[in-house]
Amino acid sequence: MIGEASIGEYYPKKNLLVLKENATVTQDNATYASDYIEYDIKSSLVKAGEKSSDTKRVHVILKPKASK
Repeated sequence: MIGEASIGEYYPKKNLLVLKENATVTQDNATYASDYIEYDIKSSLVKAGEKSSDTKRVHVILKPKASK
């Protein structure tokens, strides 16, 4: 997992990384971009977007794996 944002907050007791403002996370073959992204370190789960807003968008790019 590779991530970047203007603001990063880490909550060790919750195993949670919160990225805010121009956040981008690349995990496996997917890239997520939003103003708010939560990353659960234990389960490797990415949650993007804010629950309180229906107008803000989350951009996701899924790249197919290369065939062998």
